[in-house]
Amino acid sequence: MRTLLAIVISATIFWSAYWAIGAQRSKADINAWLVDKNNSGFDIQVEDVSLWGFPNRFDVTLTPISIEVMDWGFAWRAAFLQILRLSYEKDHSVFVFPEYHHLKIAENDVEITSDQMRASSVFLKDKAHRIVLEAKDLHLRGTNFDVRFENAQLALLLSTDQNKLRLTLLSGNTASFGGPQRLSLSAEFASDQLLIDQDLALFDVSSLRFYNIDLQLEDKIMFQTSDTLGFADLFAEPVLLQAMQSVKMK
Repeated sequence: MRTLLAIVISATIFWSAYWAIGAQRSKADINAWLVDKNNSGFDIQVEDVSLWGFPNRFDVTLTPISIEVMDWGFAWRAAFLQILRLSYEKDHSVFVFPEYHHLKIAENDVEITSDQMRASSVFLKDKAHRIVLEAKDLHLRGTNFDVRFENAQLALLLSTDQNKLRLTLLSGNTASFGGPQRLSLSAEFASDQLLIDQDLALFDVSSLRFYNIDLQLEDKIMFQTSDTLGFADLFAEPVLLQAMQSVKMK
């Protein structure tokens, strides 16, 4: 009995130490990312970085958070951002967004609300990285548009031989449309750095430059170009905004 008790106590102490070291490392990595980005053209403001999740998780909350990159015409702010990760699965992180947040792309101020918005960041084999952002009942309201989608997904695949983006917006199944409508945007992109080895690489997408861009509403081609566009230029493209309006939920 004493031997069993000693084993249990030893295991508890070992795991507690493992979690504490991992928690400190996770928090240090995020603070290092913040410092690095603030020294390289970003303006990131975070009042508090908290971490919890013992014994099996490293869950970080940044409260509140704002990210601005003047050179790219990009700014985002929210009341909080949560980064959730299992302590034994360091290659997979989940981002939880608040119900309301604000995005500025070029000259467009966009209020974003959704019932649920989450992103998944997964490091794959061969130095590949997959980022998928999903939202339900997504409502985007800007100066010149007010649109709502039942489902939305933004997916990026980054690897040594291919870098692709896919955006899918699906309207509700309403009588006015006779069924759901799908707006899809696909593009390849180039970046000075592969977005790997950082939990918060999700926000480095604002530095990407896209080409071979294809925008379709159902089977109808709305816009195609092989020219290179920055993140802000792509998502401020008038044709994209017009296409979004055409599939808005009534």
